[in-house]
Amino acid sequence: MAGTQSVCQNSFRLRCLLQECSECQLLLKVGQKFLRQVWSAEECDAGLTVETVGENLILQKKAKLTADSEEGKDFRAMYAGDGNHTDETLRWSSENDWENNDHWLMADFGEPVSIGAVRIYWERTNVKSYALEYSQDKENWQQASVFEEAPEQKEQQIVLNEPVEARYFRLHVTDVLKEESDLSLYYQNVSVQELEVYGQLEDCFVIETPEIEAGSRRTLELPTVPEPYSISFGGADYDVLVNMDGKITDTIADTQAELGFILEKDGEMQELPGIQTKIPASERVEVDREREEVPEALSAGTLPKGFTAMEWKPGGASTGAAHSDWTTRFIRVVYRDEELERTAQLFATELSGQLLQDVSVEKLADTEKPAELSEGCRGRERMDTDAWGRGL
Repeated sequence: MAGTQSVCQNSFRLRCLLQECSECQLLLKVGQKFLRQVWSAEECDAGLTVETVGENLILQKKAKLTADSEEGKDFRAMYAGDGNHTDETLRWSSENDWENNDHWLMADFGEPVSIGAVRIYWERTNVKSYALEYSQDKENWQQASVFEEAPEQKEQQIVLNEPVEARYFRLHVTDVLKEESDLSLYYQNVSVQELEVYGQLEDCFVIETPEIEAGSRRTLELPTVPEPYSISFGGADYDVLVNMDGKITDTIADTQAELGFILEKDGEMQELPGIQTKIPASERVEVDREREEVPEALSAGTLPKGFTAMEWKPGGASTGAAHSDWTTRFIRVVYRDEELERTAQLFATELSGQLLQDVSVEKLADTEKPAELSEGCRGRERMDTDAWGRGL
């Protein structure tokens, strides 16, 4: 089962704010405000399938982590159970012993607990043979899960075939890789950033992809989630299309956007993977039919074959404004093949009617590409929309 991926691949507003806020960085560091109960969030036909778990048993007051060895006081076993899986300086690392690859990291819960799922954040994936083991007396161990090859990713999620009842639980490594290519030949340490232990998978629900209707003055409707969870909007890959208030800008053509959401529970929050969503073209403005007859295909907000359109506002996206200032746009339709001239003219007429301003038409040479924004225009409240006919 794949681990939860970040929704911020396209720099949503939430991540930017957290990076700029020293207080939030502190919260990140001690791991107090983030909902680690999200076990997985994976794409499905309807949107995202989310699985959750209960409390991380290692964070309970009675729980204690120990290990067979520690590389030094900066890499103690306790750091693998501090609730922080992102800070590489807060981790457990065993001794770098070339002759002995047998190492373990053990949790003592103080009393018997039920264990059904484990998440390991490896600092590096150099372990070759390892097992999850449990015991009632710390002497007689049974295996809950066994692995004979290195983890594929640094975040490894393991659901046991059956929950086990035990006071002691450990990650036991018996062999490590010895490859020169990844330097494991020289560094035989077993290194774990965080070990998380859970009772079982608890909730499973689907967060459906938002449906956005065609039209103007649109506002994003949040997906529904079951109680006691709540959900909020985390941002879009282009915040000029959907701002942080959920206001959706008018679009001249169907546009694909990635929307991010924040799942919350009991005052804690978790970013979810982005959901790809279609933003349909806005309702078209009536065109002056005396100027030009417009094909039916264009009046529906679609583009002719061989044309693409993209709209954004460089220098203004960070303001979060959903609606651009149409009077500052410089808009043109460009084409290359002679057979596309008529289509380009008609498309320009349709755009002009929708945007209520002039749209120019330009023919490109065979080797010419649409010009880049000049330095004098960068950072201004400007939109440059190119519809480039490639004769596809």
